[in-house]
Amino acid sequence: VFFRSTASVPFLDLIILAAMWGCISTPLVFMGSYRGYKRQSISFPTVTSMIAREVPEPTLFMKPSVAIGMAGMVPFAAAYVELFFIMTSLW
Repeated sequence: VFFRSTASVPFLDLIILAAMWGCISTPLVFMGSYRGYKRQSISFPTVTSMIAREVPEPTLFMKPSVAIGMAGMVPFAAAYVELFFIMTSLW
């Protein structure tokens, strides 16, 4: 499809990039996990109280139904405003 196109990426370049990622990322993951396993555990500077406390009710914006609605409305509103300005400049 992309024969002699400037948009195509040579297959050898993809292989080289994947090999570089694998040869750098994989050893670093194992080195980091080994160092983390050998390190001393964290000692927290405070003591947790054994007294049970009541968790307050979430506010309106912390409820899942409102958060889902807001997560959908914010990008839509941003796109709507942008398209509004583009269409008014064209009209």
